[in-house]
Amino acid sequence: MSITIDLPTEAEAGLRKKAKAKGIDFSEFLENILQREANIKPMSFSESARPLRNWTNTQGYCEEEIEDLVDEAVSEVRREKRPLNQ
Repeated sequence: MSITIDLPTEAEAGLRKKAKAKGIDFSEFLENILQREANIKPMSFSESARPLRNWTNTQGYCEEEIEDLVDEAVSEVRREKRPLNQ
């Protein structure tokens, strides 16, 4: 479901600042707030990582290789989210 909400500029800025402080994108931050208010528990890290865990198990990766893959992916996401002037 998609919705459009008109927020005061100050409210949007404050919410974006909180999302950034948590290290998540704005849409995900808002989704978490709405799910919490609707009493819907967001997926745990373990639940969200299940597809990756299943895939790595079928590929025969060792623990160290999995850590390397995850570290590389996290670094890539951080590079993509970093402002161009930094």
